[in-house]
Formats: sequence, structure tokens, C-alpha cells
Amino acid sequence: MIDRYIYIYRERDVCIIRVHVCVQIVGETITSLQDGIDYLSWTFLFRRLLVNPSYYDLKDTSAEGMNVFLSDLISNTVTDLEEAGCVEFQDDAILPTFLGMYIHVEHD
Repeated sequence: MIDRYIYIYRERDVCIIRVHVCVQIVGETITSLQDGIDYLSWTFLFRRLLVNPSYYDLKDTSAEGMNVFLSDLISNTVTDLEEAGCVEFQDDAILPTFLGMYIHVEHD
């Protein structure tokens, strides 16, 4: 039973992260994958990862392990946003689409 609730909360967190990253891409805070990693390292999520790594399936809490985890997280998030039509890649830059800008307006 508890596993069901943990799954629901993880899915909610993933949805929140997608919207939050999309808003930051529209605001040009995140323009590359490295910007995304840097940005996430300054969020409350980063602090939560250190306090409760098992909740996020974080196996290695070393600096290298955190970097790999954040890299995978931002890469998967941006890929999901690209598949949803919210962002697009041009060379190494991440750019918002009209749909991404609409999400930004709705959550601003």
C-alpha cells in the first residue's frame, strides 16, 4: 500500500520538475543541458536528494554520483519536453516552442 503512495508522489514530482524546467527554458535561465544541471544544483530538490536519496533512487551521494543523477534527470526531462512539443534543440541550444511559452504563461 505504501509503495502505491510513493509512486504517486514520485510521479507528481516528475510532473512538477517538467513544468519548472520548461518555465526556466522559456525565461532563458536554462539554455543548455549544462545550464539545467547547474540550475538544479541550486534548487530545493538538490537538498532533498542529499537528505533522502532512497526516495529518488539515488545510489551514490558523492559529487560525481550527484552530477550523474542530475545529468540524467535534466536530459530525461528535456527529452520529455521535446517529445511533448514544448522545446526544441538547435545545435546545442534548447529553445522553447509556442506550446512551451503557453505553459510558462499558465504557470507564471
